[in-house]
Amino acid sequence: MDHIQLKCFISVARTLSFSEAARRNYVSQSTVSRYIRDLEKEFGVKLFERSRREVELTNEGKLLLPYIQDVIDTLNKATSVVSQLNNGRGGRLRLAYDSTSVEYPVRCLRSFTSKYPEIAVDMVRLSGSEFSSALNSSEYDFYFLLYMEIMDIFRTFHFSPDSVVEFDDVRSVYMAVNSGMGISILPSQLTKDYSSPGVKPLEFSGIETDLTYVLAWRKDNSNPAAHLFLNTVKHGFQEDEEEYVI
Repeated sequence: MDHIQLKCFISVARTLSFSEAARRNYVSQSTVSRYIRDLEKEFGVKLFERSRREVELTNEGKLLLPYIQDVIDTLNKATSVVSQLNNGRGGRLRLAYDSTSVEYPVRCLRSFTSKYPEIAVDMVRLSGSEFSSALNSSEYDFYFLLYMEIMDIFRTFHFSPDSVVEFDDVRSVYMAVNSGMGISILPSQLTKDYSSPGVKPLEFSGIETDLTYVLAWRKDNSNPAAHLFLNTVKHGFQEDEEEYVI
């Protein structure tokens, strides 16, 4: 059975007329009759008592009618929800980001929310260790990361650290430096967002300190809001002179 068959059944049940049901559903009367016969065969019961003068619902037909109406109502609601979501009039987007990539998601969200204000957006900050497992799941629609060639900057100054220690967040970096464990290289924006009394930031000048912002997602993501977000981001970067990795 399909939704056209079910709609024709409802029309006949409401109007008790095959010709009126045909008119309402834009099909021929013979098609309506065939649909009803197919349904009766599938359910194994007689749904209507028919004569030349009148049509009446059987007890089985009366019992079945509200259930079929619920099916059609559910299909209509589902169609409406998907249509609204594809047009940016609803839905939800879940984004994950690391502590160093704040600027990148802000730029993406600014464009997206201005275009689709009715789509709800959840933002979750993950640590470095959480990212490895989260990327293998479908819990979030997109993942924002910042990749910085720190060792290249060290080599520019002909400096090779005795040891390299990795941390999951910027506050831990500040704590380590404040504890005398060494030095760190951070994007200048983060030195404004984070501070520590015992840490003095120094700005590099005259060298290349390129940052690579990365946006990752699962190719099998079926969330319509995610497709709208990705199209918005790609379109925005095409108009931007700066280079990003997507």
